[in-house]
Amino acid sequence: MSRISHKFRRLALPVLATPLLSGCVLLSDAINPTLLTQVGLDPNTIFPSPGAVIVVFNNQTQFPVLFYAFQAQEPADLAVDATNMSLLVDPATTRNTVLDCPIGVVSPGVLGPTFEPETLAATVFNGQGTDVDYLGAALISGRDFACGDVIEIRVTAGAGGDQQQAFAINVFVLPGT
Repeated sequence: MSRISHKFRRLALPVLATPLLSGCVLLSDAINPTLLTQVGLDPNTIFPSPGAVIVVFNNQTQFPVLFYAFQAQEPADLAVDATNMSLLVDPATTRNTVLDCPIGVVSPGVLGPTFEPETLAATVFNGQGTDVDYLGAALISGRDFACGDVIEIRVTAGAGGDQQQAFAINVFVLPGT
């Protein structure tokens, strides 16, 4: 019996290895665009993942901050696939959100009911609640940022050091790789 199993192994190994080797050849051919065309697939319709933009909300104050931002697909028409975002960030903490590309515009602030940008970009909970406006321009894809970049929206405190101190919104774009 030992002799039969030994002979079986010697004969079975080449038989079993042949499909494995031919499978490797077929696997490499599956990547070949010509083969894809031959089986009825158009290689031009296979697109890689478009990536993402990371929006970082950085609270550099001693108070909790509620950040407001929006993104839209079309910079010329903010009603196209527009989304308002809000995120509560603890004091001296950073949080983020990931937006799938393509994105047309990202900005601190909110879009009103008529899709007009409003300047309210953050509320600092410093006792009475202080609203912070963003007076800068919206960030446009291809001009101000690209897919893969990190957009940081930062709230900082002024030099006053009390509950009535001024707060500011700063926006930075960190290029991706």
